[in-house]
Amino acid sequence: MVRGIDPSARNISRARVLHTRRGNPPNIAFELTSLEAHLGGQHQEYDVGVISYVLHEVSEQQRVPMLRLLATAAQTVILADYRVPRRSGHINVATEVVERLAGREHYRGFRSFVRRGGLRGLAQEAGLHLLGELTCAQKTAQVLRAARPGP
Repeated sequence: MVRGIDPSARNISRARVLHTRRGNPPNIAFELTSLEAHLGGQHQEYDVGVISYVLHEVSEQQRVPMLRLLATAAQTVILADYRVPRRSGHINVATEVVERLAGREHYRGFRSFVRRGGLRGLAQEAGLHLLGELTCAQKTAQVLRAARPGP
């Protein structure tokens, strides 16, 4: 079973539209909720947990607890977000502009994400074991594979 969760009604609505366009593949469900609400108090076990382009958007105080919570429910964690350290070039200038246009708080979160080492820094803070980096065609993106801390 694949379960997509997101606290954004817009994102869940879009996921459902795309799911329908692709013929409503079975065993895929979408839930309008947060990770904390979905997992809070319940023990659920997933083979893989994916968190994509979320960590740079949430507050600094939420990032590490969010990763730790996901790692309690998933044996393997896939992390996707902006590449840090950032590469030079026009695409990174465009990324900077887009993040700045998203608002002052959003941009502040993006900048702190970069300052704190991006995905690698957060994974290390959360105690995750990095298993490798997945190949990503998008030069501004980074995708890491990690595992929960051992007993």
